[in-house]
Amino acid sequence: MLPKPEFEKLIDKKAKWQVDQFLFGRENGERPTLQIKRFIEGIISADYHGRTLIELIQNAHDAHNSDAEDGRICVLLDETEGEHGTLYVANAGHPLTAGNFAAMVDVAVSDKPPSEGIGNKGVGFKSVLQFSDCPEVYSRSNDAATEFDGFTFRFGRPDDFLALASRWGQGDISLAYELERNVSTLTLTFPIESVPGRVLELGTRTSRDTGFCTVIRLPLKSKRALGDARNEMLAVADSVAPMHLFLDRIETVQLVTVEPDDEARGDSAEHDEHWFPAPLGPDQRRSLSLTRLDEEIDADRCVFRALLQDESEFIVARRRVPELKVQEAIASTRAAGAHLPGWDDWEGDAEVVLALSVGEPLAAPRLYNFLPMGDHVARPLPAYLQAPFFSSLDRRSLNEAYPINSLFLDEAAELAADLLLAATDGELDIPVGTLVDLGCWSEGHLPRLVAALEKRGRPLNQLAFLPSLAEPSSRVSVAEGSLWEAGGRQFSPENLLPEHRKDLIDPNLGHTRLARLAGLYQSLGHGASWRPTNDMLVAFAEDCAQHLHSDAATPEAWASFYDELGDSLPRNAPVAGALIVSGR
Repeated sequence: MLPKPEFEKLIDKKAKWQVDQFLFGRENGERPTLQIKRFIEGIISADYHGRTLIELIQNAHDAHNSDAEDGRICVLLDETEGEHGTLYVANAGHPLTAGNFAAMVDVAVSDKPPSEGIGNKGVGFKSVLQFSDCPEVYSRSNDAATEFDGFTFRFGRPDDFLALASRWGQGDISLAYELERNVSTLTLTFPIESVPGRVLELGTRTSRDTGFCTVIRLPLKSKRALGDARNEMLAVADSVAPMHLFLDRIETVQLVTVEPDDEARGDSAEHDEHWFPAPLGPDQRRSLSLTRLDEEIDADRCVFRALLQDESEFIVARRRVPELKVQEAIASTRAAGAHLPGWDDWEGDAEVVLALSVGEPLAAPRLYNFLPMGDHVARPLPAYLQAPFFSSLDRRSLNEAYPINSLFLDEAAELAADLLLAATDGELDIPVGTLVDLGCWSEGHLPRLVAALEKRGRPLNQLAFLPSLAEPSSRVSVAEGSLWEAGGRQFSPENLLPEHRKDLIDPNLGHTRLARLAGLYQSLGHGASWRPTNDMLVAFAEDCAQHLHSDAATPEAWASFYDELGDSLPRNAPVAGALIVSGR
């Protein structure tokens, strides 16, 4: 027997308690175990479809100390083990405690308040039913243990009900049928007597590390479950919304697949070569490590640079939200009719975090509740925004009208305002494109940023955060800047006087950022000045003509200039009397 006696007793007790609950309910005309069964197998299973692996990674993250930075998680999909493959999720944090064990088995009774850790709803683990009919858990008894002698157990199977009825049902064998109909197998636990080889491999201590202290083993129940596991592995590996960006306790998430050889695998098991590199050995093992390296930029402002394994780079900034503010927002949210189980226990400050791309603009900005939320949730700005939002059960959506969520969005605007001011005042070095992203809030959320800046006496439309063509480091405001995308060689920004170039936005920002800027101009009431006015274009034409004259341009150059004017100037441009004629 693997678990120590004290752990074995608790594991057995949990199964007996479910039988007792059913018998008590039957005697009193109640059906509490059936309600839980339907909740697990209906609501949870449906709501968490496609997010099971993310939930398991979340639990693995929370197993590490809150101040840890070197945590390790391994996700291994072994397609050669069992009829349909086996999925493993292992972590190197702390072994399961009695509270952790109870939270895994009970429903909506998490041992983690919203202010501590990610998983605080007490339901995410139950989503494993999508993958496996009989999940297994292997955990050490303590940090120093070398064996899985702690909470090492499996969940129930249909054939367990007969044994339960025989053991605790006063010999009433017919009770087995009633238990099967009224009790969820995910509320029944049984000690495990031996450890599979792959679990031993994951738990082995070496000279380099201490092995993994807890391993979740999911024998996959069908071909469909195997396909879902593959898809979720690829989704975690995808960098569109980096899964590990805000998992501060984790240094590495290793993703491993072990595949049958090509002949055994067949056409139905094709894999995305981009995310999982070529096999590492004869067992067709593929591996990808998700990593994040942090470099401090400004300690006082809690700003640092994060580099991910795919070389994507982010400016990451944090802002504390005082405990009292959070507690008041929680009370207001409850008064608005929301049910917030566990939130009344909030302790300590909250934190909002912005991660802004240093290179190309984000194709799919996302809100995070520690892990990425659904892509349909409205994003305030082209960045990744992390906060402990009060979200739906599966963290795919949220109600922005709830005061607690509105508070975190307002605090994100306060953070953005501080960063904009620090950058424009020369106190913080933020790349040009990143700075534009910071100011381009969506129309629905823009009032939050506008209000935050007005509190500081610095209106957004007058803030010089847009790159200007005057000099490499010069900037211009929305109130003064315009975008002129001239396609000619003679009638072009390069030939303008400095006083005109300084008010032109650098078009090298790229299409995506320029499109977002155009929307910002409209939202701020500056849509008419997004492009140069006719008067400005005529002034530009005079500058270019003067440049040609000063350079003693050839007749061919003047001819090209006039052709470009004809293509660029509107018919109603006030060119009468303009100094654009050769020789004047």
